[in-house]
Amino acid sequence: MIERVCLRRRLASSTYHPSSPLEGNDLSQETLADQKIAVFGGNSPSLDDVCRHVASKENEKGSLPFFVMSIPRLQQAIKQWSERMIRVKPFYSLRCNADPVLCRLLADHPNEMFNFEAQDAHLLEKALDLVPPDRILYSNPCLTRKALKHADEVQVGTIIIESERDLLNAISYAPNAKLLIRVCMMSYLNCFSNDVETRFGCSFQEARDILLIASELRGKVIGISFNMDANANPSLYYKALRSVKELMDEGERVGLTMRTICLGGGFDGEKRNDFNELSDIINDSMDSLFPSSIDFICTPGRFFASPAFNLCTTVIAKRSTEAQVLTNDDFDSGFGFIYQINEGIYGSFGCRLDNCNPKCRPLDSLPHHFEQFPAKILGPNVDGTDVAQPLTFLPQLSIGEWLVWDQMGAYSMPYDGETPQLPVYYYDSKKAWDDRHSPKNPLKRIDSDSGLGSDAGSEPPSDSEDWGDDEDQENLSPYFHRFFHQIQRQF
Repeated sequence: MIERVCLRRRLASSTYHPSSPLEGNDLSQETLADQKIAVFGGNSPSLDDVCRHVASKENEKGSLPFFVMSIPRLQQAIKQWSERMIRVKPFYSLRCNADPVLCRLLADHPNEMFNFEAQDAHLLEKALDLVPPDRILYSNPCLTRKALKHADEVQVGTIIIESERDLLNAISYAPNAKLLIRVCMMSYLNCFSNDVETRFGCSFQEARDILLIASELRGKVIGISFNMDANANPSLYYKALRSVKELMDEGERVGLTMRTICLGGGFDGEKRNDFNELSDIINDSMDSLFPSSIDFICTPGRFFASPAFNLCTTVIAKRSTEAQVLTNDDFDSGFGFIYQINEGIYGSFGCRLDNCNPKCRPLDSLPHHFEQFPAKILGPNVDGTDVAQPLTFLPQLSIGEWLVWDQMGAYSMPYDGETPQLPVYYYDSKKAWDDRHSPKNPLKRIDSDSGLGSDAGSEPPSDSEDWGDDEDQENLSPYFHRFFHQIQRQF
C-alpha cells in the first residue's frame, strides 16, 4: 500500500481562485514564501466560508482534497501563547508541519519570538533557510557522528543529547554547540504515555552521570530537556520541574553553568481552554522553583499548526450496514453508513499515528432536525488500516458531498519535498496583512534563489552514515534497538 502512495503524481502548487470573491468581500492576491495568499478586505470570512468557496471551484476540476490555511487563526494562537506563556520561548517543531507560509510567518514574527526545532538533516536545512543557526534547536534522536559534524559545520546553536555516548560525540564533533540533556520524564513520574517521543531520554541517574562527565571534560551542558504527554494531568508539571531543579542544582555543584530548561512539546492545539489552566500551573511552578535568570524554552508544534488548517475531502463511495456493526453495541437498532473518501491513512490521515484524532462534519451546514446515523469513514485504499474516523454520527450523505476536517494542521503534511502533497489555499484579512507589512514592521522577504517553498536547491546531507568511510563507521545498533523497543511498547 505504501508503494501506491509513493507513485502518486505531485500536485500543482495551489493558487486561490481570484475570479469569484466571497460575497461582500473585496479580494486581492498577495505573495508570501512563494505562495499566493487571498487577502480579504472588510470582514474576514470564516474558515468554513473559504472552504466552501474553494470546494465550489474544485467541483469544476474533479473534486480533489485540499487544505485551507487561516492566517487569522494562526495569529490567534500566537496571541494566546504570548499572553499566557511570557517566560517560555517557543522553538517551533518543524516535524509537525513545515508549511512554507506557516514557517515564514513564525520566523518573521516581531522580536524574534519564534525559533525552530529540527529533528533531522532535511529539517535542519529548512530551519537554516528561516533563521540564523543560533536560533535552532537540533533534537535528532539518532545523533550519529555525521549528524553532529553537519550541525557543527552550520554552527547550530543548541543540541539535545540523551546518553554518555552522545555527550562524548558532541564534544568531539560539535564542540561549539551548547548541550541539553533529555531525560525520560514520563517514566520517572510512572505515567503511561502513547506518545513515543515522551519515552525518549535517559534516566535521572544517567543524567547525573552525564553531568559529572561533562564537568570533567568541560562539555558545554547548559540545561535539561524533557517531554510531557499532551494528555498528562497539568499538575504533573510541578513535579516534573521540581525534579529538574534537582538536576540543575547537581550540574551547578559539579561546576557547570546550568541556565536553560526545555519543556518539550505536549501543548495541544485543540484544547484551547485547557491551555489556560496548564499555563497557570507552569508559570506558578517556574516562578516558585527557579530564579529569573533561568531561561525556559519549549518545542510546540500542534498548538500553532493544528488550528490553522482545515482539510476538505469528498465522499467517493458509500454503503449501508447495521448500526450495531459500527457502534459495537448489540442494543443499537437501525442502520448506519460506511463512507469512503478521497484521502486516507497513507496521506493526510497518517496524523492518526501521531496521536491525532481527526473529526469530520458536512461542509454544507444542515438543519439540526436532520436524523443522525452512525458512520465510519474509510480512506481510498481497501485495507483494514485505512480508516480516517472509526465512528461518528452524520446525516445521510450522498456521493460527491464534501466533508470538512477541523484542526488538521499537525502531522498531516509531508516535509521531505518528495512525497506528494495536497494543495493548500491560504487566506488573511487585509487589516492584519497591512499591519504586518507596515513600515514599522516590515516583512522579511525571501531571496528568490533560496529555494524555500520550492524544489530548488541542493539535497541536504543524509542522516545515515557513509559506511564506505572507515573513519566514520559507527555501530548504530543501540539506536535501532532503542527505537524498536519504544515502538514495540507503543503497540
